[in-house]
Amino acid sequence: MAVDPEMHGQGVGTALLEEMESRLSDKARLIVIDTSGRPDYAPTRAFYRARGYQTAAVVRDFYALGDDQVIFSKRLHRDRRY
Repeated sequence: MAVDPEMHGQGVGTALLEEMESRLSDKARLIVIDTSGRPDYAPTRAFYRARGYQTAAVVRDFYALGDDQVIFSKRLHRDRRY
């Protein structure tokens, strides 16, 4: 998912994420998202954390040396088993 930087802070990313979660709510129990660990992606990581995503793993030097892959996950249904 990506949002034009000029649209940041206007709720577009939140709306997209909520729509995705809504569409997956009866089809999946877990959402996994990955992004870069570079410092300029700190706002992206904060965005996901603020919406209930937790860091599940970090793969060092995944994209390039010094550019880690940060993997987030969020459970949709804690009581449902698939």
